[in-house]
Amino acid sequence: MLAGAWPPARQLTTDEVTARAGNLISPIAGARPSTRYTHWPGAPRDYRNGTHLGLDYYTGYSGPAITEHTPVLAVAEGWVIRADHGYREPTPQQRAVFLDQARRAGDDDPVAVDPLHGRQVWVLHSGGLMTRYSHLSSVSSSLNVGDRIEAGTVLGKVGNSGTNAGATRAGYDYHLHFELYIDWCPAWAGMSQADVVASLGAVLGPR
Repeated sequence: MLAGAWPPARQLTTDEVTARAGNLISPIAGARPSTRYTHWPGAPRDYRNGTHLGLDYYTGYSGPAITEHTPVLAVAEGWVIRADHGYREPTPQQRAVFLDQARRAGDDDPVAVDPLHGRQVWVLHSGGLMTRYSHLSSVSSSLNVGDRIEAGTVLGKVGNSGTNAGATRAGYDYHLHFELYIDWCPAWAGMSQADVVASLGAVLGPR
């Protein structure tokens, strides 16, 4: 799945994203897209010379309290294509190597960036959609690759794996990083801030 770079990103319109992904539920019950720009797709990530490809859900900015015990939900029915049951948190020294690799590669090499996502679940959906759930503290023990799941299935719990806090075993920075891909391209790649906000609200806003 991560053998090479993602396909060249094509810029989607808000109408296309809404039409293709307008029936998703929130990956965290009662949560809304963050009110903070740095949590949105397209925000720069200077520490690794890249761009944020997904949406972060944090306490307060996304509504409800979000802790290491908060369930992460599948946003639509689909098939599990990745479930990191055997994940092992890197040491700070190992994470520094991962950061250097990602800094040099930018976002062009998903293999280099992948370790910074920590423990993950990926779900393939109909209509050319795929969703990625990162930084989890755990993956549901009953979840296996190949499982067909329904919208709202608990995939795991929010965590800080793959982050600096995770590497140092610190008890903070608990959040969910959520990504949406359409035809294997990041859904919000190249969008303006205004279009990102509009499409986030249409796809993941309150129902």
